[in-house]
Amino acid sequence: MLARSAAPLAVAVLVTLPPPAAAQIRASERGMVSQTVDGTVITVDYARPQVRGRDSVFAAQGNGIVHWGEVWTPGANWATTFEFSKPVTLAGREVAAGKYSVWIVPRQEGEWMLHLHRNTRLFHTQMPKEDEFFLSLPVTPQTAGHRENILLFGFPEVTHTGTTLRMHWGTTVVDLAVAVRPSRPPTNMSAAQMAPYLGSYTLKTSEDTTAYKAEAISARNAIRIVVDGWGDFAMELIPTDTAHQFVIAFLRKGELFDVEEVAPFVFTMENGRAVGFRIMDLTENKPWMTASRTN
Repeated sequence: MLARSAAPLAVAVLVTLPPPAAAQIRASERGMVSQTVDGTVITVDYARPQVRGRDSVFAAQGNGIVHWGEVWTPGANWATTFEFSKPVTLAGREVAAGKYSVWIVPRQEGEWMLHLHRNTRLFHTQMPKEDEFFLSLPVTPQTAGHRENILLFGFPEVTHTGTTLRMHWGTTVVDLAVAVRPSRPPTNMSAAQMAPYLGSYTLKTSEDTTAYKAEAISARNAIRIVVDGWGDFAMELIPTDTAHQFVIAFLRKGELFDVEEVAPFVFTMENGRAVGFRIMDLTENKPWMTASRTN
């Protein structure tokens, strides 16, 4: 009697339970990594296969995971994609903004070939033919000092002009140089345009009362501010549409490393000549640095 009465209850419970969710577990889970370089966003979307105890990642037919000489998307399942929000240069070759599937032909000796295809929705078994790629680049594999058991893409080096996009799996590393177009307009001030601002100033910051000697000098058609005691740190001024107001490009050892748009640099003028300047901190709505001319 108990068993007969329990049956309808069990059916009712099964009917009212929500349907099972679609399987979400994958042997090679999807991953994504991106890097912004001077306003250009570089994104890699890829599945991350694992070594799973196998001795070799790349090997001859019948051994390893990826076979020499075969077209392989550097990942698993759906093809790995590179996406660029603006035009870039890959190993010296121009590539338009967009999203592309990525394929590699590994070789046991010498250079490998990296290919881009315009179709981003290809499964890993839908390997394009060589004449279907719109861009092919030689890349040089290297042996890393440590082992990555899960395929890893990353950006180990980033500068203001580009980055290194690195694939690392097992002990194999493949680097790809990515250069971006600079967002900073070229500074091309004439000697006459710079003359009213050049000279020596005494500078103070809001952080201490120390008086620093600052020099506004001409450097490659731009005004550069060099401050005693700041070592290899300097500021270069980018003109704006507002008279006597500039955007600051920070330099270290003469190389650009940051452009600060929330701290405008403004010269105070008298009779057509700068008598001082200030750097405003717009986040605090107060001067960050102030200076007065000494000659």
